[in-house]
Amino acid sequence: WTDYNLHDPGITLLEVLAYAITDLGLRTRLDIKSLIADKDEKPFFPAREVLPNAAFTPSDYHRLALSHPYVRNAWIQASTGETAGLYQLLLALKPFTPDPDQIPVATSIDLNENWLKGTSITVDNRDYAFYVVFPNWEDLPLLWKTGNDLNDVEISGILSLDDPAKAFIDEYYVAPKFIFGNGDNQQTLEDMGLRIRLPEGIPKAEEASENGEEVQPGFDELFREALISQFNPDFFRIYQARARERENQLKDIRQFMARRRNLCEDWVDIDTIHIQHIGLKIAKLELEPDAAPLKTLARIYFAIEQFIDPDLRPYRYEELQASGRSPAEIFEGPLLQNGFLPEEGPDQQRLLNIVYTSDLIRIIMQQRGVIGVDGLTLDNYLDRIKVASGVRNCLQLRNPERYRPRLNFYDSEIRVFKRGVPILVDPELLRQELASIRQEFL
Repeated sequence: WTDYNLHDPGITLLEVLAYAITDLGLRTRLDIKSLIADKDEKPFFPAREVLPNAAFTPSDYHRLALSHPYVRNAWIQASTGETAGLYQLLLALKPFTPDPDQIPVATSIDLNENWLKGTSITVDNRDYAFYVVFPNWEDLPLLWKTGNDLNDVEISGILSLDDPAKAFIDEYYVAPKFIFGNGDNQQTLEDMGLRIRLPEGIPKAEEASENGEEVQPGFDELFREALISQFNPDFFRIYQARARERENQLKDIRQFMARRRNLCEDWVDIDTIHIQHIGLKIAKLELEPDAAPLKTLARIYFAIEQFIDPDLRPYRYEELQASGRSPAEIFEGPLLQNGFLPEEGPDQQRLLNIVYTSDLIRIIMQQRGVIGVDGLTLDNYLDRIKVASGVRNCLQLRNPERYRPRLNFYDSEIRVFKRGVPILVDPELLRQELASIRQEFL
């Protein structure tokens, strides 16, 4: 007998034992999937929690850097010093679009460049493009990166850098007085010189007269005045916005990589690349009668861009799985923030030292609607100085370890023909179409 109270432990223990035997009997008749399943959450750890590992190899750190939202591409090099375990990380940052209410610019800003493209100057019924080249980023005064807002610019004059060997002037020098802040916080900068470079150059009066050309009297003075008129605070605020954003992004990337470094290893330098621009000139691009010139040209520019300086696009899990990779291979290495980057082979991060025009012709001929290419040449620019012009066979790149090559839309010109008749293509519409193709790819 029992009254089922707490003072009767014998009956209580018997009931627990009977329930346990009954429960075990029931469980032994169930499938294993029913035994390990949980109604609230999955019984096994997902692959993204157990298969990835912390960054360990240079390839791992390369993919880790590419996962950062500011980074377009990255290159890792071991330091050549006596101390082992030190590495250098060179970055190509993604374009930056500032707040239009603060910095009114029509296009995004390249944070890897140290120059600004000015609005073309019209003198004597002719347009002249020009570029203002600033000091290298490592030599740029801190006022541009972390100082007060630029308030005013004062320019007393512009000096022409005349090369007697040239029949034109293609470079000027100016040392403006930059005023940052107001009142008690005002700071001035007067010892930073800028170089103004012209792709075409302006003719010298004496050389033009010898060649039978006419040059407007006082042409050089008119050109200098036109240059000075463009150097207002708004022009240089674009550069200050670039310098500040670049500094903030690099600071964030340095912290991101430092938190993930290996023991006994460190980053001796994390900096941005320099860029050497390649200009593509084609005297005659023959298209099929029904080809769309705008879309065909945009595809050509994009294909050559990706050949010279490819974008590394992350893959989706389904894409890699369809290519035959196992989950262990897909998740190998560090877990990235957006998608997956397969581990590259030893030659995937090779340096491009030479650009062969035959490679570019092959790429162009592969595009839909192209019949023929004639008169393809290449130009090369370092800091807006043309270091190679009209190269027909192969372009030897300058210092590719530091100066990465990139096709420059504004330095390129392709003349389109259909059945021998020239076809005009609006450069601005072409630039927009090219931007649309880039966006779809990424």
